[in-house]
Amino acid sequence: MRSLRIEIPFKYHLLLLLLLVVVAVSCTKRVEEAEVVSIAHLKSMCRGEQAVVSKECYVEGVVVANDWLGEFHKSVVVVDDSGGLEIAIEAERLYAWLPIYSRVKIFCGGRSLARVGGKVMLGASPTGAFPLDNIPEWEARRCIKVVGAEENFVFPRRRITEIGVADVSRAVRIDGLHVADAELGLSWCDEVDGVAQTTMRTLVDREGNTIGVRTLASCAYGLEKIPTTEFSVVGVVDATGGEYILRIINGAILRR
Repeated sequence: MRSLRIEIPFKYHLLLLLLLVVVAVSCTKRVEEAEVVSIAHLKSMCRGEQAVVSKECYVEGVVVANDWLGEFHKSVVVVDDSGGLEIAIEAERLYAWLPIYSRVKIFCGGRSLARVGGKVMLGASPTGAFPLDNIPEWEARRCIKVVGAEENFVFPRRRITEIGVADVSRAVRIDGLHVADAELGLSWCDEVDGVAQTTMRTLVDREGNTIGVRTLASCAYGLEKIPTTEFSVVGVVDATGGEYILRIINGAILRR
């Protein structure tokens, strides 16, 4: 039996090639025309619960949190001088191509912003009840570009009482902390039948002010004991239920 072979006329090859060139030029032009904006300005575009970024723009910042130690799941946090932004991405092993302290450009045109809890996140338009979908990996790799690395990155220091709206999704360092008396001797995560559970603990500063720390069940050190002496932490500020909380990043639990 003879196999059927379909010959495509040469002129259609030329048309396909021309189409690919037009698409490539169009994408390049869109990138070249993109306007750089601050993270704070980008987040201000979300005036309601959701918004699509309608103009060609990009933010440039430093990756300070990813899924390297399981502290975040399918998201990364990028900061610039104006604030921080969490980006939802449908991918595992984000640390392999968006490592800590890498400097990135994030092209935001066509992406979606939404209020999730007490913060504005960047992702894809929702297809269900949740206000934001994750950006597919193939799309994220096109719109997020690593352009360098940040050396000697310094986290701003905050007292618990100094944390405000502008700090949400920003990574900060808080010194002079100890765990609440009721939680002395506990791990960062509760354990049920040998399995870690996402847990909130309470840290207290020298003046008695408190802040909650949320640790995901996937966190690599979730079952380690919380220090019983004074320590510092570096974490991303989050907000839930009208209160600020912290999510420790990169295992930054600094004992005195």
